[in-house]
Amino acid sequence: MEHSTVYESDSGIYVVRVSGDYHRGRDSEMNKRLVSREFQAHGYRRFLFDMRGVRIQSDAIATYDAGSVSSGLREHLQHVRTAQVVDRISEDDRFFENVTVNRGFVLRVFTDLDEARAWLQAG
Repeated sequence: MEHSTVYESDSGIYVVRVSGDYHRGRDSEMNKRLVSREFQAHGYRRFLFDMRGVRIQSDAIATYDAGSVSSGLREHLQHVRTAQVVDRISEDDRFFENVTVNRGFVLRVFTDLDEARAWLQAG
């Protein structure tokens, strides 16, 4: 996985553009740490992960684990709103969204970038 980041001050959204192969179990942990760092350092609360074109590799266990958050990150991640934009929403993506929301975090998966932005700004 590779990524680039930019904070859009006009919208208040921190955008992470992800490319390459994405291993949901391993790479989602890196993303959680990134969000936690940016929240702590700058107070950013809206994150958009643009994952269109990414090859997501996962299974049910990795997806379940990706939706869980360690206690060290929990205190920061509970204050943020996260949108993921993918080419098409798979069952695995919906499972990830459900696990994450059931753990008390605010996350939605989208296929439309503008809808994701609107949802982030509405919250």
